[in-house]
Amino acid sequence: MKRAAIFISILLFKAVLISKSFQVTPIDKISWDSFRIDKHANTMYWVEMILPNWDAVHWETELTTFEHRISRFPSKPQFANLSHKAVYTDSTDFYLYDFENGTTTYLFPNNTGNIIGPPLEFSPDDRYLLTEDFIYSFETNTFSNTPSLFKDWIGYMNWKTDTTALFFWEGYGNRKAKIYEQHIVDGSIVDSIPVHLDQYDFITGFKYNRELNTLAYSLYENYPKLHYLDLTTLKDSIVFDSKDYKSICPSYGSPAAFYQFDFASNNQNLVFANVFLTFMGSSLFVHKYDSAKTYFLLPCDDYGDKFTPRWINNDTIIYNDDLTGTIKGVKVFSATTPVLEHEQLQKSISELKITAYPNPFNSETNVEISIPQNDFYRIFVYNTLGEKILTLAEGNINPGVYNYNIDGTNMASGVYIILIENRNRVYSYKTVLMK
Repeated sequence: MKRAAIFISILLFKAVLISKSFQVTPIDKISWDSFRIDKHANTMYWVEMILPNWDAVHWETELTTFEHRISRFPSKPQFANLSHKAVYTDSTDFYLYDFENGTTTYLFPNNTGNIIGPPLEFSPDDRYLLTEDFIYSFETNTFSNTPSLFKDWIGYMNWKTDTTALFFWEGYGNRKAKIYEQHIVDGSIVDSIPVHLDQYDFITGFKYNRELNTLAYSLYENYPKLHYLDLTTLKDSIVFDSKDYKSICPSYGSPAAFYQFDFASNNQNLVFANVFLTFMGSSLFVHKYDSAKTYFLLPCDDYGDKFTPRWINNDTIIYNDDLTGTIKGVKVFSATTPVLEHEQLQKSISELKITAYPNPFNSETNVEISIPQNDFYRIFVYNTLGEKILTLAEGNINPGVYNYNIDGTNMASGVYIILIENRNRVYSYKTVLMK
């Protein structure tokens, strides 16, 4: 049976397209943990784990054509910032690969025991390579010990200057949560960042923006907040409080966290994940610094974490989807809808409605569905023989107006039924394709 192509978009207020989701890695390949991006070549490096023995296969994916090929590296490489170079390991040693001239240079032994992709960090000016055990200087070809406080937190650090980095203690028990700036070579503490802990004492994540000299961070609480701390004026502002918008995520009120922040290259767009600490489930948000608005990007569902969101340009994000075990992407278009407008829209929708325009249609039609309340929905398209032609959506859907563009190029002329089912009833709508 020929299947119609489907383009799904979500409208949360009056007008424009929010986002287009797409598959990055093949649906039949389980991706292991996070990925790494070569921004010089717009290429992603990731690891497929093959069951039942969890054998690792390293892949590289071109992020424009989404062509996949076996990686040239035997581990996940870490990329330099200014030059097109990468460090990788073959399980026994570390090497530096230069993409411009195709040369490989031996660096030092691998004593980490990690052969998949050990944590490594280039300094912003590419002079230093920070590992869990030592700091390597490319200028002098010398080593120094990694400051003890960095050893367990290298994956959570943020560079502040070319020689200092921010790291955080989460805070638990008798240990108070703190964010420090520390010199990477001699280990001296430069400064302690005055984050606003209030009665909460557990930092869930942070991201430093060098151009704005601003720290985005969040704390562990039932209704998490997004803070911006201006390190020039030390003004701490709450720019998004989830408690004010409880209906976008019915699970708010359970312990939750904002974490895994990432700024786009324009230094204005911040993506972050929401995760619940008592069950599997998450969503993605984008905050725009210039407009001071927060945008609801992906549904707040109760199945599977969405983690490691990363910008590949100023309007496209890729992330790990725990539900499918794959890597997905979201194309964020110009005018998205702020959370506030989403909240207002929910209050205005009183019943489920389905419309399609044009109808009858020749090649494609736009189906608009108004969802009045959060529920588990199945939205299918059937022909008159009772055969399911395609699936528009299946899963928890939050209140809002959703648009589905159905391309009937490969569909036969005739009547098609759009069927929507939730836990309580079934809705149907007839469309006619005339060629």
